[in-house]
Amino acid sequence: DVLDLSKIAADKLELNFSEVNLDSLMADVFTLMRVSALDKGLCLRFESLQSLPLLVNLDATRFRQILINIINNAIKFTEQGEIVVRAWTEFVNDQEMLFFSIKDSGLGIAPEKQELIFKPFEQIADIESRSVGGAGLGLAICSELLTRMHGSIDLESTVGEGSEFIISVHPGNINGVQREPLKLDLTPNMQQKTAPCKVSGRVLVVDDLRDLRVLVGHMISSAGAKVDYAEHGKQALEKVRCAEQQGSPYELIFIDIHMPVMGGKEATIELRKQGFKGGIVALTAATMKGIHNELSALGFDDVIGKPVDSNLLYQTLANYLDDHQQTKPAHPTPEVPAANLRFLLLEDDHDAAQITQLLLESLAVETVIVNSCEQCIETLNTDSTFDKVLLDMHLPDGDGLTLASQLKCQHPALNLVIISGAEPDPQKIKQLEIEHVLLKPINLSLLTQLIEG
Repeated sequence: DVLDLSKIAADKLELNFSEVNLDSLMADVFTLMRVSALDKGLCLRFESLQSLPLLVNLDATRFRQILINIINNAIKFTEQGEIVVRAWTEFVNDQEMLFFSIKDSGLGIAPEKQELIFKPFEQIADIESRSVGGAGLGLAICSELLTRMHGSIDLESTVGEGSEFIISVHPGNINGVQREPLKLDLTPNMQQKTAPCKVSGRVLVVDDLRDLRVLVGHMISSAGAKVDYAEHGKQALEKVRCAEQQGSPYELIFIDIHMPVMGGKEATIELRKQGFKGGIVALTAATMKGIHNELSALGFDDVIGKPVDSNLLYQTLANYLDDHQQTKPAHPTPEVPAANLRFLLLEDDHDAAQITQLLLESLAVETVIVNSCEQCIETLNTDSTFDKVLLDMHLPDGDGLTLASQLKCQHPALNLVIISGAEPDPQKIKQLEIEHVLLKPINLSLLTQLIEG
């Protein structure tokens, strides 16, 4: 905190904005904070007042720091009752902003003290605040960070009744971004103090958030398994390789989906290619439609949603590591076609493109992704040596069938495949001599049939 404050004073604090999965970030914060709340016998609830954008643009680390700081304060200064975190969007000066309310049933703050708590080294000067400790830096840093994120922080509080902090942050351009309600467990789920099962074996926990790694690892080790950690997929691959060389391989891997350097999907594809036969369990907020089927196709054995439920985690450990479960069949390694192929994939949806590419690469198909009709034409003008060209129907600068007609004139030898959410006009497909139509959602079976003709 002191270092952050020094950087702010010297104007050296830099923010790193990137595309962030909001549901996953909120689930991580909820998982961490719920433990602290339950330790004090408090209920922590996260709610969305409306559907929220799944993707936003902000500094995930700093935003997580803000939420954890404010929620942690609410827990510290509340002895009984609940802390409720609500989220919504609202237009401010023609700009849609992301809002969060953190409301507690704690001590409350006197009106004359409310301005002071946003200043460095200031705290409420009473016996209750001294008993919980702290340097009084957190809210000052939160206020500065929110200002730099084009947001704000406000406080409403009544002594003896509790406090409500309302923060806003600029989420980037969220027009047209898919939205869903926040899907977090709204009921108090008492974490087990002791593991209900006893297991043995080696487990690898892979997550870019250190506190979440430690939390999940603690629950696993309390059940008797030996736990190692990795921060991202590449590090996980190296740890698995070393464990194999040392003759003590991992029997189970818990891996986050969204991580820097290498995410869980890419890492799992590589692990299965390298012959890893142990269980791989995805840790994810799991909001995307059909996520379980897609993850299974990529090589995952199971999915645990965020926030991580301790009972489900222990059940998963029992399924994969209990002595009487040692004969559990290993996940089959995908069959790889004999001939290597090259496909060009035109898909403007980032997640859909990534999953299709990973599925194809698991079948030894080199896949190049383009996001628009213009990019597709430019790519084929410089390199038309693709075995197949997969065209999505709905694109930002045209549609798949119109583009297919153009490509047939320019590159008559190309094998074109249409990808569509609904059955396209069969007459048009026949006229354009389209060899195949793939209906969404794309899975491993459909792509295998496509490759085998």
